[in-house]
Amino acid sequence: MKHAIHEFEQLIEQFPTEVLAIPLADLQHKLSEEKWSKKEIIGHLIDSATVNYLRFIKAQFQENPQLFYEQVEYCAGANYQETDLTQLLSLWQSLNRQLVFLFHTIHTRNLGDRLCNDQTLAYLIEDYVQHFKHHRAQILA
Repeated sequence: MKHAIHEFEQLIEQFPTEVLAIPLADLQHKLSEEKWSKKEIIGHLIDSATVNYLRFIKAQFQENPQLFYEQVEYCAGANYQETDLTQLLSLWQSLNRQLVFLFHTIHTRNLGDRLCNDQTLAYLIEDYVQHFKHHRAQILA
């Protein structure tokens, strides 16, 4: 868990610069109406951050809370395709800096064995970082 947190801290600082190096037209391009653009994938990462933040908070005082979300509907409802890119990146970075703070708190307080969605918080932290890395690769491709 500690390695994943450290790696993610570095990626949080790099990612906005990496995205800003991509032409906006490429970020907004959709292969089909059913597929997300790269910009919408950033929005999906924002949705993921907000839902996961609640998971990590609630699991500290509730026994195995169950929190899920409708990814496609959240992305469409937030209208990320039309949102200013700088605003999206700022929101993404702020949310994830707060998540890293929370990850450190969970690690320091030895709460990694607490459950949410039938998974340990340690697993969910690692999975969250892997999820980001998967989508980062899609965006930077």
